[in-house]
Amino acid sequence: MAIRDKFEEQEKNGMKIVTNMNGEKRANGKLNIMMAKLTKRQKSVINKKQNIANLTGESINVKDLVSDKSFQTIGDKDDPATVQEVNDYIKTIKKGN
Repeated sequence: MAIRDKFEEQEKNGMKIVTNMNGEKRANGKLNIMMAKLTKRQKSVINKKQNIANLTGESINVKDLVSDKSFQTIGDKDDPATVQEVNDYIKTIKKGN
């Protein structure tokens, strides 16, 4: 017979999130799904640019990144990424470090 963990429920960004032993991973997964406009390839580009920015001590110019044709090509054509979405994703990357 399996032992059930004690669950705690809370609201985070208007979503009901259940936390248990691996609750933080589940909550972060749900929040990452909300940022569905950024494709995996775009997230990869942002991660690489953030690593370079951390090494050089500079910041990412998000407006130039969003307006870059190659970045737009790997994204969703009907619903392109916005500056706010990229900034939000960068904040989640920084929290993870």
